[in-house]
Amino acid sequence: MTLNIDDYDDYVDQDIRLIILRALAAEDNGAMHEGRLEIELKRFGYSKTREYIRNQLTFLEKTAGAVRNIVSGTVMVATIRKAGRAHLDRAQFLEGVKRPADPD
Repeated sequence: MTLNIDDYDDYVDQDIRLIILRALAAEDNGAMHEGRLEIELKRFGYSKTREYIRNQLTFLEKTAGAVRNIVSGTVMVATIRKAGRAHLDRAQFLEGVKRPADPD
């Protein structure tokens, strides 16, 4: 099976959305600003612009209902919501977000 570029782009978007949810869930307050998310994504080999990250955060808020976003000054801050945690816990899955691996 070969992936075309659209399939690959969709795979990357879904993987990045999962990474974002995991990063938010790891924070004591469940929140992180886009600059820290940019650094977090680089740990996984993704070098993405803030605009791209904002687009993914908007998807996670408006389409998936997984986060709540606020803009503070010039920075977007995302907070994980119940649906995002349920996805990570494999209790309910969100369309457009990579499924977390089965726990070992």
